[in-house]
Amino acid sequence: MIIEHFLTWMQTAPVPKRAQAVNALARAYLYSDMSHEDRITAESALTILLEDPSSTVRFALADALASSKKAPRHIIMGLATDTAEIATLILSRSPVLMTGELVDLVASGTVEQQIAIACRGHINSALCGAIAEVGVVEACLGLLMNKEAKHSKKILHRIVERHGTDVEIRKLMLSDIKMDAEIRLLLLEKLGDNLGNFVTERNWIPKPRVRKSIRDALDKSSILFAVECDEPQVEQLVDTLIRAERLTTGYLLRAICMGNITLFCIAISRLTAIPAERIEAMISQKRHAAFRAAFIKSGMPVQAYEVFSTALGVWQSLLSEPEWISRARMPYMVTRQVVGEYRVQQNEVVDELLMLLRRISSDLARDEARTHVLDLARKREELAAKSCSSSMLQLAYENGQSELQNDDDIRLIDEQFVRELEESISLSLENDVIEISENDMRIPDSAANDTPIDRSSEPAEVLEVSPLSSAA
Repeated sequence: MIIEHFLTWMQTAPVPKRAQAVNALARAYLYSDMSHEDRITAESALTILLEDPSSTVRFALADALASSKKAPRHIIMGLATDTAEIATLILSRSPVLMTGELVDLVASGTVEQQIAIACRGHINSALCGAIAEVGVVEACLGLLMNKEAKHSKKILHRIVERHGTDVEIRKLMLSDIKMDAEIRLLLLEKLGDNLGNFVTERNWIPKPRVRKSIRDALDKSSILFAVECDEPQVEQLVDTLIRAERLTTGYLLRAICMGNITLFCIAISRLTAIPAERIEAMISQKRHAAFRAAFIKSGMPVQAYEVFSTALGVWQSLLSEPEWISRARMPYMVTRQVVGEYRVQQNEVVDELLMLLRRISSDLARDEARTHVLDLARKREELAAKSCSSSMLQLAYENGQSELQNDDDIRLIDEQFVRELEESISLSLENDVIEISENDMRIPDSAANDTPIDRSSEPAEVLEVSPLSSAA
């Protein structure tokens, strides 16, 4: 009888009162000791309330049932397809919904429903895969931010394939230093495609030069990433580059120029199946015959050996210098010295490597100049701040303005000097004296050093070299 009176009262009661009553009835259904007959009647009443014209009343019903395992499935399913506010509440919390039902809702649901499902706790791999396969970018972003979701490599790879151009997804994934190397490389390529398309559509730079610039930037980014990785991660990166046909002679020369000798040694190791420790020993102990054999066995052009050997030798000599040399300046010094030793261009392979070295040298010169200018600016800033603080304190003392002795007041005055210094730095960078000649940016007719390294086609010279085991 109570339920019948309740339904009669609901027909004329105001919305706020109805919402409170619905919430109370739903909680009583879940947690009170009811007879079997009363429970059936209460469930019928809750089912009828799915058709209440007020969304406030239906939301009160959803709020009471959302987190309970005892909630009737048909009521939960009805609320899951209600308005966005009600549906997201149910989809993000209800333990009643099964994985298959959630997968169907991901495929046919709205953006809000997909996001709510992606933010659920304890999402299994099947549901993660559905979101990665058909979910909108917002849902995939929510999935990546959900620490309780099971993110497999395959799922992350699919998200990058579909939404790797989205800024927020790319930023979130690249911020994870433990991110799989293959996925990171794919993200960088998506970024490169975005930038390349943006520049090409506006006809700012010729398309061949855009491709070359983007390729150089991606190579540099992956090499810098490898600096922060441990050895297993670097091996994974190298394997990814080999599978993607991105490991080239030019890439490995850039790695040496940027000081990542570990990446170079691991790459040669993976190409030759010789332990990386032995490759490092060949280089550090200057066992040229053994290193040359390993170099050729890796599939690298034999004509490029002297350039690589010279670059490694320059690094060794600089690191053994008794005077302290800035680590940031070393890459520029290495490339400049190697270019200086090869003024006579010998063949096509060496010619292209020298062109690459000139571009790298120009880039590193700019980086080194900016680092130097910023370092000078930092020292000037410190001196200016000390001078400003002393002057203001003296002025405050002389004029009796004791309030200027407050640290906050002095900091405000110092900030003015800092802003002026920043403007000076910006002007210095705009008028950078380092210039790139037209020859440095020339794109060769052929790109032998951009060809992926192929271990299956070793040159004939390999047969003339003694076996690696004896040479080493």
